[in-house]
Amino acid sequence: MKAKAKRNFSQQDLKQAILSNPDLILEDPEILLVLGKSQNTDLGKNVIDIRNVVINKLEKNLFETEEFNRVALQAARENFHGAISVFNAILVLLEARNLEEFFHKVLTRVPKIINVDYVRFVQLTGNSSPPPLVDVNSLAIKNLTHNQLNKYLAFEGKGLYEEGVVMRKVAMGDKNIYGNLAKHVKSEAIIDLSLDSDYDFTLTFLILGSTLPDMFDGGMETDLLERFGSGFARIVELFLKK
Repeated sequence: MKAKAKRNFSQQDLKQAILSNPDLILEDPEILLVLGKSQNTDLGKNVIDIRNVVINKLEKNLFETEEFNRVALQAARENFHGAISVFNAILVLLEARNLEEFFHKVLTRVPKIINVDYVRFVQLTGNSSPPPLVDVNSLAIKNLTHNQLNKYLAFEGKGLYEEGVVMRKVAMGDKNIYGNLAKHVKSEAIIDLSLDSDYDFTLTFLILGSTLPDMFDGGMETDLLERFGSGFARIVELFLKK
C-alpha cells in the first residue's frame, strides 16, 4: 500500500485559509505568543499592527484560565472541608459507648460539626408495623406511622429509594420530625439508611434540617451525605448486634 502523499500548502493557500477563518490564529496560544513578541524584528513590522489584538486575546485567555482555576479551587476546598466534617462527625459518634450516648451526640454535637441545625433519626413504626428498631428515649429519634411517613416524603420520596438521598427546600419543616422548631426549617436532606441487615425490615431515615433555604437543594452532589449516612447506619447496626 502506497503511503499518502503529503499535501504542500502554498502561501496563497495559507493566506486563503487564514482569511476564511482568522480565529485559527487568534485561538492558537503558541501563535499568539510569537505574534506578541514585539522585539523580534524577524517577524516583520506588520506584526505591530495586530499587537493590541494579540495582547487583548492573551489577557482574555489568561482571565478565563484564572477564573476557571479559582472556581475549581473553591469547589475543591468546599468538598475537602465537607469531607473533613463528615469524617469528624463519624469519629464523634464512634466515641459513644451505647445507643443512648450515641443519640445524645446526634442531637447535640453532630449538628455543629456538619453545619446543620437539626439531625433526626426517623423510623417507621405503629400498630401495623414492626416494633421500633431503635428503642431509645431521645429527642433525636422520631417514630412515624405509614401515613405520616408517606405524607412527609411526598412526591420527592419516589426518588429516595433510587438515589438514597433527597435534598429539598421547604416552606417549613414537618412537626412530627422537628416539633416546635418546624417553622424554622427551610431546607432539608433525607438519607435512606436501609437498616435491614439481620433484622426485620424497618424503614429508617436520617434527616438533616437547616434554617438556610440554600443549604440543601435538589441539584447538589450527594456523595458526602451518602457517606455520612452509610457510616451512621453501620454504627447503629453495631450497637444493635450487641
